Amino acid sequence: MCYYSYYNKPKSPRGILPAIQRYDEPLPKDYEKYENSCFERVMFVSKISKGVNYGSCECGGHTTLGAVRSGAVIKCPNCNKKVLIKRNKYNSNEQRKVFAYIVPFKDGYLSRLFLVYKFSSLDKDGIFKVKILQKEEQRDYFDGNNIFSYHPFWRYGSGIKWLAGRGTKHGSGYCGWRVDELPVSTYPKNLKALFRGTEFQYSQLQTAAVVHNVDPLWYLTKYKNEPKLELMYKLGLYGIASEILRSDYEAERILDKIKSLKDLGIDSKSELKECRFLGAEQLIARKEIKKWAIDKKDKPMAIEFVKRIIHRCGADFKYSFTTRERWFKYYKTQLADYPFSADEVSKISSFISDYTDYVSDCTRLNLDLKDTAIKFPKSLKTAHQWTINELKIQETQVYDALVAVAYESMHKLVEWSDGKLTVVMPKSTREVVEEGQKQSHCVGRYCERIATGESIIVFIRKADSPDKPYFTAELKKDMRIADIVQCRGYKNADAPKEVQAFIKKYKQWFRKRPLGEFNQDSLMVHYYKAVHKRDGKYISNADKGMEFEIGEWTEESNINKDPDQVAVPGLHVASLEFAQNFGNGWSDVAILEVETNIHDVIIPDAKDQVRTSKFRVLREVPFEEMGEWGAKRLAKCKEAQVA
Repeated sequence: MCYYSYYNKPKSPRGILPAIQRYDEPLPKDYEKYENSCFERVMFVSKISKGVNYGSCECGGHTTLGAVRSGAVIKCPNCNKKVLIKRNKYNSNEQRKVFAYIVPFKDGYLSRLFLVYKFSSLDKDGIFKVKILQKEEQRDYFDGNNIFSYHPFWRYGSGIKWLAGRGTKHGSGYCGWRVDELPVSTYPKNLKALFRGTEFQYSQLQTAAVVHNVDPLWYLTKYKNEPKLELMYKLGLYGIASEILRSDYEAERILDKIKSLKDLGIDSKSELKECRFLGAEQLIARKEIKKWAIDKKDKPMAIEFVKRIIHRCGADFKYSFTTRERWFKYYKTQLADYPFSADEVSKISSFISDYTDYVSDCTRLNLDLKDTAIKFPKSLKTAHQWTINELKIQETQVYDALVAVAYESMHKLVEWSDGKLTVVMPKSTREVVEEGQKQSHCVGRYCERIATGESIIVFIRKADSPDKPYFTAELKKDMRIADIVQCRGYKNADAPKEVQAFIKKYKQWFRKRPLGEFNQDSLMVHYYKAVHKRDGKYISNADKGMEFEIGEWTEESNINKDPDQVAVPGLHVASLEFAQNFGNGWSDVAILEVETNIHDVIIPDAKDQVRTSKFRVLREVPFEEMGEWGAKRLAKCKEAQVA
């Protein structure tokens, strides 16, 4: 594969294009034979009877086979070569490859790139035929530093003319390709003599051409800039050599720190042979697990495990509270929670993704990861779901006071039972979020609707199991009739006849029940606000010209109603804890208790804080009522008076 860029390159050296135009030296006599040897041999098969097939090989031999599938590779009993099975009613097969032939040219080297097709077919008499079509599509000149490309152009009456630029683009858009973008098979037989006495005489291009499909000029540029490439090929570490050729960032970063084979965990010739096709990540993983106390049969899985960690998090990634060995052993205890049908790499990747997300959640929740029960829970899936649930609950804590007010005001007007089924109203955002988690539906996202009085959420439970989720219903806020918007069960299941019959009876009860003095448009919720107290006046921190008076309403007409923006115009009120923390650094702080209608609360502004269009100040909260925080403020006041 050719990986270099053709953009922002210097202009073609003077005299090279005319020389390329004149170049017409023939290819080696065995070149076509070499090309054919690089293609897969083909055997066409046709069914004779069930489990019996007749095969015709490229070698000209015929044989009877058992059950075989198209695409399988077997040994032909006639030529003893590996052949590719093809079951095709037209008895034809097409293969495509790119080949390179490199020669000395001017003060550098010229690589000729050929697009070659091999057509294999059987005629009506069952005779195997092979046809190879070859077209030279590009010539690349390497002057020792840069690569310059040229392509042929057919001009009627003048023959082929070579022009600067890459070769033909086959196809278009993302599907388009050129020959230098495909794997390149380099003719190896002239390379040793070609580089004798030059700066490249010790390069391992001949080995690379046999082991890998590599563009020869790209190899030479990497050889000059990456000294480890030659060493890796000489040692037989072809996996790392391939990564160097691909300019693999993680592999190059790992290799920068490698000084010897021991740094790669290779201690003997037998181990060197064993590691031939392993990449840098795999070798580092293998070195690490050599010290682990695990069964030999688990080592391939352990190598893949560490490799996946490196691939996801980097070679230097480690948790401070555990080791990778302990992490791997924990993974083995969790296999039951991951699908056995998935391949090993997918299972490991899913586990690592879940575990790293779980640890991140634990950190956000301030959980002690040194506690074994937390860092290695009995079921990672269950524990991870719990942390997700807890974070969602924390995100909705801003609605807690509003949901509590809605419950206190309305639960007696919506809760009812017929003895078999019962309707209950959630008291907190936690109950709403947990209902959504257990039922696998979206009610957990309805906390805002409840808090602002837009909707009423109720849980339909079986009377003998009132704590076990059954169905969830959403009602419109009109308390005169039971206007049920939706009723959903586990994974949004529709209500069965039993629940439908219950809802019908519930609606009848709802219409007849007494409302008393209930006013759904006047649901007041209490919040707190930190202000500056100066000369007996309560001054806003955001607007020093705004004063608050006990018993008086404060209104704000210029309020931002965009739910996606925070800390914008509006009157901001919060929980007591939030207000205390907000004004903690002020020497003149005072905490006001305020009330606001839930219908005036626009949207949450932050955790434990909302903004509203108006509120009324009820009182200044005495420090004596505010526990430890209040005691500290009283102590500071006394110190200030003494001073």
